[in-house]
Amino acid sequence: MLLKKLKTFILASMQKANNNPLVSVIMNCYNCENYLKIAIDSIFSQTYKNWEIIFYDNSSTDTSAIIAKSYNHKLIYYKSEHLVPLYSARNLALNHASGDVVTFLDCDDVWTPDKLKLQIEQYLNGFLVIYGKFNFINKSGSDIKGVLNKYPVKNIFYFLMMRHNPISIGCIMLDRQLLNDYKFDSNYNLLGDFDLWVRLSCKYPFGFVDRVVELSRQHDDNLSILLKSQWKHEINYFIKKMFKTLPIRHYPFLFIYFVRQKIIKVIFYLKKIKKSAA
Repeated sequence: MLLKKLKTFILASMQKANNNPLVSVIMNCYNCENYLKIAIDSIFSQTYKNWEIIFYDNSSTDTSAIIAKSYNHKLIYYKSEHLVPLYSARNLALNHASGDVVTFLDCDDVWTPDKLKLQIEQYLNGFLVIYGKFNFINKSGSDIKGVLNKYPVKNIFYFLMMRHNPISIGCIMLDRQLLNDYKFDSNYNLLGDFDLWVRLSCKYPFGFVDRVVELSRQHDDNLSILLKSQWKHEINYFIKKMFKTLPIRHYPFLFIYFVRQKIIKVIFYLKKIKKSAA
């Protein structure tokens, strides 16, 4: 393992000189055997080749480890001794990354072949955070209608507060040192990425790739569906945290976000009542 890591490091150093920064692809896994091979294959199929996979197995009990270990030295496998919350696991995986930039792929999602190439071009143009478009797919891989079609190129903070979150965890690329400085908030199970985008967007411009770079799979085992009851708690935590940490000039947008969430909640309950009465 040590010799493989040394070989990867030397190769990465040589390629950096040719404007090919090493990309650390972080995959956090917990019992992901159903779609895992498809996800990993989409990384190995990238047209940009200077990457490593930091595979962090969060104490899986299925065949995920066997699948991951079937790949070559470009996939570096780590396993947690016990199950930890998702965003703690993301931070733990980040500790093992050695690339100039970091990107993420959840084990049920898929990248398009030029994802890394297109975002590295933006990184070399000076952007420390770059995101692209994504589509939703179902468990069989077919497109789901209702794709997000509004992507801001500027003022991403205001868009996050006023509209919706257009950034999937799998469609972003970040400078590793910047991510090390900010980290994910481990208090979250659901909103950890959104929280990070908001904090970063207050200080840094985001680069944008006007292409679909990720296919985000929706299925019954999605964490966001299984932990739906936690949304209210995490949204309240997010709002309180941001009012304490963000500059006062951002308060109007936080207030609008708070009101929007309350309205969304009321609409949800009205629809639920109407459906139960039908």
